Amino acid sequence: MDRVTCLRCGQSYARAGIAERINAENPGLTEPALVRMAPDGDADVAEYESFVVPACTVCGGTLKPDVVFFGEFIPTEKFAEASSMVASSDAMVIAGSSLVVNSGIRLLEQARRRKLPIVIVNRGVTKGDGRATVKIDSGTTETLRAFAERLLP
Repeated sequence: MDRVTCLRCGQSYARAGIAERINAENPGLTEPALVRMAPDGDADVAEYESFVVPACTVCGGTLKPDVVFFGEFIPTEKFAEASSMVASSDAMVIAGSSLVVNSGIRLLEQARRRKLPIVIVNRGVTKGDGRATVKIDSGTTETLRAFAERLLP
């Protein structure tokens, strides 16, 4: 979530710099009457017709957060990297995912076949709950903070 990529030329930008451009090109964006932040980080924008989306400074192309959105395919090299991480891990923690997307289930299955402990942290039911060693029905922020406090010196 810290990078933004041009869909045309592949140029990569720091998300913070693009956020500054968005704020500069859209005065009043922080007014509560125009924007309401949702709990999942999404924003409900009241007046989006006049919203200015920054373009790539290299080619003028469309910018997109460097994440895989629901319904998009994970790049092959990224999935191979994730599989390699599972292969060299001692446990798997899945945080904040319903595991509806098949790539997430495939990684969980790789961990399960290796008989790794699997911890799922998510509010509500996930497709992997029956395969998890432990399911924590809670928010990711508070749970991962608690893990870090107990694990890190």
